[in-house]
Amino acid sequence: SKAQGIIADDFDHDGIQDLVLAGNFYGYRTQLGDSDASLGSFLKGMGDGSFKAISLAESGLIIDGDVRHILLVKNATGRKKLVAARNNNYPLAILIQSLWHE
Repeated sequence: SKAQGIIADDFDHDGIQDLVLAGNFYGYRTQLGDSDASLGSFLKGMGDGSFKAISLAESGLIIDGDVRHILLVKNATGRKKLVAARNNNYPLAILIQSLWHE
């Protein structure tokens, strides 16, 4: 599937930048079908420039739909949320407690 948005942040609070990817694309012509295999991805930064893909079962991250853009927002108390703008659907907001801990 296509990645339409990527956010870098320390999601697991270990001092190392991680990545969250979201995507899909439903705009292809009928004969090509939808590109809809993604539910989002959490890539844990390993500190050496590499990333480890964390499974959906471990991360709890689900960003479904025809995602066109994602962004990280912080409320007045400092709590972070991922907001996903989805085509022909309502926005999805995900509270970031911690996506994954070892």
